[in-house]
Amino acid sequence: MDTYLLIFAIQTILVFVGLAKIFSKAGYDWWVALVPFYNIWIANKIINKSFWWFIYMLIPFINVFVIILIFIEFSKCFSHRSLGYQILVALFPWVMLPLMGFGKDVYTNPKDAPEYKVGAVRDWADAIIFAIIAATIIRLLFFEAYKIPSSSMEKSLLVGDYLFVSKMAYGPRVPMTPLSLPLMHHSIPFTNTKAYLEWIKLPYHRLPAFSKVKRGDAVVFNFPDGDTVSTVYQSNQSYYSLIREYGREKVWSDKQQFGDIIVRPVDKRENFIKRCVGLPGESIKIENAVVYINDKKIESPKDFQLTYCVKIKDGYYFNEKELLSIGVSKEDMQLMNLYYYIDLTKEQIRTLNANPYVLSVQPTSKNKGDYSLIVDENVSLHCQVLLHPDLIEVKAFLLQAGVDEKTVNQLKHYPTLPLSSEIADKIKQMQYTQSVEPVIAMKGYKSRDLYPYSETYNWNVDNFGSVVIPAKGMTITLNDENELLYGRCIRTFEGNTLTKQGDTWLLNGKKATTYTFQMDYYWMMGDNRHNSADSRYWGFVPEDHIVGKASFVWLSLNKDQKGLKRVRWNKLFRVVK
Repeated sequence: MDTYLLIFAIQTILVFVGLAKIFSKAGYDWWVALVPFYNIWIANKIINKSFWWFIYMLIPFINVFVIILIFIEFSKCFSHRSLGYQILVALFPWVMLPLMGFGKDVYTNPKDAPEYKVGAVRDWADAIIFAIIAATIIRLLFFEAYKIPSSSMEKSLLVGDYLFVSKMAYGPRVPMTPLSLPLMHHSIPFTNTKAYLEWIKLPYHRLPAFSKVKRGDAVVFNFPDGDTVSTVYQSNQSYYSLIREYGREKVWSDKQQFGDIIVRPVDKRENFIKRCVGLPGESIKIENAVVYINDKKIESPKDFQLTYCVKIKDGYYFNEKELLSIGVSKEDMQLMNLYYYIDLTKEQIRTLNANPYVLSVQPTSKNKGDYSLIVDENVSLHCQVLLHPDLIEVKAFLLQAGVDEKTVNQLKHYPTLPLSSEIADKIKQMQYTQSVEPVIAMKGYKSRDLYPYSETYNWNVDNFGSVVIPAKGMTITLNDENELLYGRCIRTFEGNTLTKQGDTWLLNGKKATTYTFQMDYYWMMGDNRHNSADSRYWGFVPEDHIVGKASFVWLSLNKDQKGLKRVRWNKLFRVVK
């Protein structure tokens, strides 16, 4: 039997044993406590409450809190009115109910009990503590509030959307770090102080679920790369990407730039939200920004975004208000005028990539063929170049960087924006628009910082894989390639040691030729495909990191507007799709 099920069974038995004895002390047969519905009716009589309490007990979700109140009322019937005792009854009924039943406490019918006056302070304390307990139970078992912090899911979920995440959809996860402050995640607000203690650590377990994670679900999960964190960067840039960029010694020694380096347990890592694209055991690949599962093209989300190059007539410029009115956010406009288009050779691409004022150089899919197969270093390739906003004299900079004058004179500067197909069509209708085309990376061109961070794979955000997503029970051969792809799953997520001595692989110190996965994994991607840190950057999401399913948006605020215009009235009370 599962350990958690055994514990739950023991706790349930203890609760009913305690109730049976309490019913007996109240003058009823002990077996009444074991009869469904009838026991509720009798419990209502014991605590002398109205008929409505019985009705409330029949209503799902509400009945959880009514049960807690009934247990507290039981304690009052046995003259236990202290706040501390009632908190213990609410939190540990499997201990306190048997103590009341089998102890020397005498039952007193509430009608016969002397009047007990509660002071204002105690009254407020009772209300606040019950509210905290109720909110904690809701957050743990039913749903949790979440705010969309970034544009990675636009235009499906917008920055400023407030939504509920269903814990019941995939089954509530038993807290792995149970000693934590109520209603807080990993830190006490406005401080870097931990909101939890690691004195007790529980293994991963999930209560019964309504469904499994399905392709297309908007899923909230703990950030897989967030096991180790810089207190300065937090999840804005993962610890591992900082190590790749600056080196381990600098990251650990430069407290001013990186702060402290801390480790977080699974359930206290930052929450992310992305769309599930790949399921356990499936193979995934991306070709020209189109996702294929098991070599079959899948449908993209309705409102997903790609980066578009917009060519407009000479002398015209985009108007910010006009763009805002059709759904383009100010955040999307921030880099709009920093993109340039130019033909470069492979050598020039390498030179610009090494310059700190060049944020990215990307050959586009307008170039036919595979970048990695081009041998001629002098072949000109159409490229998108993103430059640092502090750079003013662009042409002078390119000349200084080694790009020849003829090429620099052909430099084009076009507004570039992440757009959904619907907004792209609206821009096409503007009188000064000449063309609106998606910018797709060239196949075979290796992007920086993509999983699994190896020179072996010439992958980019638009051309990735294929790679097989691990599934529970799936067995792989231990070799160099699989170590690159799955080494983090084996070591970090499933807690093994894996080393290589010569040609021999050692798994937990013993020779091994294969490995069998103990968990299911998922592939998550943002709907804003060119502006999303997702599985393309940090790999697979283990099942024990899954928090819940984004279900319902109850409020949507546009930070680019003021007053009542801030409220996106057409986006309120919508089901997440």
